[in-house]
Amino acid sequence: MEYWVIHQPGNGSGGTAPPQCLRSNNLVNHLQAVKAGIGVGTLPRIEGDRHPDLQLCITMMEDASQPIWIVMRRDARKDKAVSALADLVIERVRAMRHAFAGA
Repeated sequence: MEYWVIHQPGNGSGGTAPPQCLRSNNLVNHLQAVKAGIGVGTLPRIEGDRHPDLQLCITMMEDASQPIWIVMRRDARKDKAVSALADLVIERVRAMRHAFAGA
């Protein structure tokens, strides 16, 4: 994850804004909070790169990466359609590896 911030010159009151905190495990909440100017937030690189109004402010070390999992029931993998879809998703994610890394 990298840290992103939206540039906003001030809060309009002439003073500094009070510290605020948002805790959420929802990516949409993090994105909307950063875009609203609440402050710095963590977003996957691939998501932050999609928003030109956000500025990357702290990059993480490469060893901070996390695996991506595809999860399904064991018996579902035997279904040809489910298996084909899973294989396609895996293939596409692997092909987009550079985008996840911010290349």
